Parts: sequence; structure tokens; C-alpha cells
Amino acid sequence: MVSKVYGAKPFVVDIVKDTTYTFSVNGMCQQALLDSGGVLNVYLHSSNGTTQLESLTIDSATPTTKSITFTAKYSGKLHINFYL
Repeated sequence: MVSKVYGAKPFVVDIVKDTTYTFSVNGMCQQALLDSGGVLNVYLHSSNGTTQLESLTIDSATPTTKSITFTAKYSGKLHINFYL
């Protein structure tokens, strides 16, 4: 669960360069957030924030699953963060 007050704990996973991954997230936004132009953004990036730079956006008031398939550009830690 993500909220403006508490946020969500980031995930960190190990990835291997030149390996293809599919990342899926299921979520929804409160209607009030959508009415004010807000969305839930999910970012996948390296520890320094400059490599991989994949993202997903949840912009629905009903449970929605979004997926992205990507090939890792490096081996190491992939950080997954959630922002409203």
C-alpha cells in the first residue's frame, strides 16, 4: 500500500545483464487522487538512478495490472520505488 503520508517500502532485486525480465504491478488509486490529476508511478532503476530507468503508471480507480518487459542493461541491484 502506498500513501502520501507513509509511502511504500522500495524493493531491491538482483538482475543479470542481457537477461529479459517482465515486471508486473497490481494497484489502484483513490478517485480523489485521480480527480486532482494524480497517479501512482512505479520506477525501476539502478542505485544511482541513471541506469535502466523503466516506469509504469497506474491511473485507475479499480484494481489494474500493468506490466513491462525489459532486457537488463547491467548486472546488479534493481531498485523499485512507488510514488504518488
